[in-house]
Amino acid sequence: MNKNKISILLPNYNYVNYLEQRIESILSQTYENFELIIVDSYSNDGAWELINKYAALDARIIASQAPRGLYESWNRCLDQATGDFVYIATSDDTMRNDAMETMIQLLETHPQCGICDSNLEAIDSEGKPLDDFKARLPITQYLANYIDKQHIRQWPHDFLLYFSGAPVYTSITQLLVRKSLIDRCGRFSTRWGTKCDYEWGMKLASLSSTIYTPQKLASWRIHDNQVTSTHNADQNSFRHTWNKEMANSALNHLFESNKNLTAQQRKAFLKEIQILNALSYADTLKTGKPWNYPINFAKMVKQSPPASRQLVFNKFASLLAKKPVDLGTKLMKSIGIKNHLTTLIELESNTTYPTA
Repeated sequence: MNKNKISILLPNYNYVNYLEQRIESILSQTYENFELIIVDSYSNDGAWELINKYAALDARIIASQAPRGLYESWNRCLDQATGDFVYIATSDDTMRNDAMETMIQLLETHPQCGICDSNLEAIDSEGKPLDDFKARLPITQYLANYIDKQHIRQWPHDFLLYFSGAPVYTSITQLLVRKSLIDRCGRFSTRWGTKCDYEWGMKLASLSSTIYTPQKLASWRIHDNQVTSTHNADQNSFRHTWNKEMANSALNHLFESNKNLTAQQRKAFLKEIQILNALSYADTLKTGKPWNYPINFAKMVKQSPPASRQLVFNKFASLLAKKPVDLGTKLMKSIGIKNHLTTLIELESNTTYPTA
C-alpha cells in the first residue's frame, strides 16, 4: 500500500451524464491509497442514486449531501479531507488512470514544491479532444516551449504571473496540492461568483513553488451546461473590480503568512505590485482587450521601461531575502535582478514529453 494518502474531492450537482465516467476514472487509479469524498447538492437527476451504488461497493468512498453552492461544496469536501495530498475532481471532467501516481511521485521527489501542475487536455461534451482550445489560452502562449518540458516554476513566479490577470492554472483538475499548503491557504471564498478559484489559486501560488509535468493527466470538459460558462456572462461587468479585490486579498494573505515584514517593507512590496498592475492596465487601454487578458506577462515586462523593470525585480530580490527560508530566501538571494519571469523557470533534464 502506498504510504501517503490522497484526498480526492468530488462535489456534484446534477451531472449524472458525466458522473459515472468521472467516478470510474478515480476508482481505476494505479495509486490506490486515497479517500474519495463526495458531496452532492441534492441532485434530482439520478446522480445521488448512482453515488450510493458506488459507495456500497468501495469503502474508500465517503458520500454525503448538502445544500447547493459551488464553492461551498468544495469547502465541505475540504473540511472532511484527511489525506496528505488533495485533488479536486470536478464531476464533469476526467483523468488518466496514472494521474495520481504520476503527480504524487513528482511532489515526493520535489519537497520544495507544494503544487503539482499537469498539462491538460480540453474535451467537448462527448469527450472528443479540442486540440486548438488550450493553444489559445494565455498561459499556453506564455509558457511557449516550456509547455512540453518538465520544469519547476520557482516561487514567486506563479504568484506574480497571476497579476497579469490571466489564470495560471486553467482548471483545478490539473493540480495535486499538499494538504499542509491548503491548510495555510485556507478555504475558497464565495465572494466573487464563479471566479473564486482564481483568488484561491493566487493564494496558493503566493506560498509555494510549482512542479509542472507536460503529461496530459487531466481532461477538462467544455460544454454548455458548465457552471462557469452559465454564469460568466452575468459576471463580466464585475470582472475589473473583482480582479483588483482578489489581488488585494491574495496580497493580504501573503502578508499574514509573513508577519515578520515591517510596514515599510509591505509598502514597498505593494508599490512594485502596483507597477505591474499599472503596466497591465496600460496595455488594456492600448490594445482594447479586457483588463484580465493582457498580452502575456513576459512580453509585458520586456516592454516596460527598463528602469521600472529593474526596480521591480531588484525590490523583490531585496525584500524576499528577508523572508523565511521556506518561501524562497536562498533562491532570491542568488538570482538578483531578472529581466522577466521566465528566468524563474528551472528545466529538468531528460524530461521532454510529446504534447499529443
